[in-house]
Amino acid sequence: MIRMRTLIVPGLALAFALTLGAGSASADIQDYYLYSQNGSINVGPNPTNSAAYVKVEVDQTGAHTASITFTSLTNNGYSWLLTDGGSVAANLNIGSISISASDISVGTPTAPTGFSPTLSVENPPGVNTDDGWGNFNLRVSSGSAGTSSYSGVTINVNISESGAPVWTSAADVLSGNNKGNTLAAHIQPWAGAYDSHGVPVFGTASTGFVSGASTTPPPPTPNGVPEPSTMLIAAVGALGFLGYGLRRRRKG
Repeated sequence: MIRMRTLIVPGLALAFALTLGAGSASADIQDYYLYSQNGSINVGPNPTNSAAYVKVEVDQTGAHTASITFTSLTNNGYSWLLTDGGSVAANLNIGSISISASDISVGTPTAPTGFSPTLSVENPPGVNTDDGWGNFNLRVSSGSAGTSSYSGVTINVNISESGAPVWTSAADVLSGNNKGNTLAAHIQPWAGAYDSHGVPVFGTASTGFVSGASTTPPPPTPNGVPEPSTMLIAAVGALGFLGYGLRRRRKG
């Protein structure tokens, strides 16, 4: 029969190790959430800005390399799709140098059924503004609104010009622009509706620009399912403490 001691010590040690691993695995990744809009959006949480519209993950992969992933969020009955000119924008921390479009590689966007976005890097960078949020030295557009909208994309950055600041963490990748903003997006509310031919329908919902990057995530979805790693840590920890309790009970 397996002695309780053989379960207690390894179980507690594994739970502790998993906890440490969960906290340190994303040391060079920082998530941001865009909460503020410029007043153009006529549906959803406007004007209270009570929900995040877009999540942005910044992954610093080298001294001058990073990947930036924009993901539209769904809340208040709408998916806040990325759309049109300046669909996503970031202000990279590159000091006084100028970057070129060749420093930027745009991945294949994800989109709901019925959408067909075609993305392009705006060049020259830093000229156009995301309405109300200032100029950004990295800006990607998707044609026009409507079915050119999309739900997510990863942009890979590789600064080849000399003289750029060294990035040692995800926090180093971005810097505030002429209005103090680091990230922005042009979004279109979509309630998930299609017409009888399977074409997305947008109704009277209008597009708008969002920014106000914050590292504070939105409140968890009610009755949300815990992450698998969290469930595993809890289960292993519970097993260890159960064994410890049974051992104490036998001694008593």
